Amino acid sequence: MGYRMKKNQLVTTKSTSLILGKSKSLMGITKKILEAKSRELATHESITIIGDLMWEKETQEEMDWFEAMEYARNLTLGGYDWRLPTIEEFCQVVTSSGGIVAEYGDYRREHADENEMNEAYKSNYKAKGFHGYYWSSVTKIDSDPDESAWCIGFQSANKNHSPKSCKNYVRCVRGKKPSKISIIKRHDVEAYEALRILRAEVALERGLPTYIIFSEKTLKDMAYRFPQNKKEMLEVISKSKFEKYGDVFLEALRQYKFSNKISINEKL
Repeated sequence: MGYRMKKNQLVTTKSTSLILGKSKSLMGITKKILEAKSRELATHESITIIGDLMWEKETQEEMDWFEAMEYARNLTLGGYDWRLPTIEEFCQVVTSSGGIVAEYGDYRREHADENEMNEAYKSNYKAKGFHGYYWSSVTKIDSDPDESAWCIGFQSANKNHSPKSCKNYVRCVRGKKPSKISIIKRHDVEAYEALRILRAEVALERGLPTYIIFSEKTLKDMAYRFPQNKKEMLEVISKSKFEKYGDVFLEALRQYKFSNKISINEKL
C-alpha cells in the first residue's frame, strides 16, 4: 500500500510539474500575443471605426483638392489602400450623429441653424473626430472638371462645392466590409455618387421626384458602364429618357472621365 502511495505521489508530482510547465508556456505565449496586440493597437491609434468604414484621423494641415487626392493615393497606413470619402459617406456621418444635412433647397439655412444649436449633434460629431470642412472625392461634374468638388462643414452640416484650389481638411477612409453597392472599382462608386448629386439637382430644377429622372439601378449601371457617346448611353437608358436628360448626364460622365484621368481599359 505504501509503495502504491509513493507511486501515486510520484505520478501526481510528475503530472503537476507537467501541468505547471504547460501553464508557464501558455502564459508566455499569451504574454507575447498581448504584446503583439498592444503593438497592433499602437499602430492603429490613428484609425477610427464609424459604421462600416475605417476613418483615418484628420490631417493636421489643410490641403487643396488635388493635394488631398494625391495624399489619399499614397497613404499606406496599416498596410491598407485608402481613398477620400464620397460626399454621401460624409452625409451618413452627419445623420448618424443626429444632424440634418444642409443642402440646396428652401430649408438649407434653417437646417444649418438647427445643426448649430443642436448640442447632441455637436457632441457626437466631435467625438468622431470632425470639426471643420472636409474634401470629398466627388467632383461637381456639371462644371469645369478642374474647378470644384463637393465638401462638407460639420458645424452646420453644410454640404457645398468649393473651388479645388481652396484648402480643407482631409480624412481618408477604407471599407471594413464590402459595400452594398454592387459595383466594382473605386471610380464606379465615386461616379455613382456624383451622378446621384446631378440627378438631385436636375430633379430640383424641374420640380420632379428624383426617381422620375433615373432609378438607382440606372445610375449604378451608368457608373459601371461609363458610356462616352450617345450609342453607348442608349445601351443604358431609353431613347425617350435620352431626349430629356441624356445629354446632361453624358457630358457629366465625359467630364468625370477627363477629370479623373480614367482610361477606357481601366473600366473594362
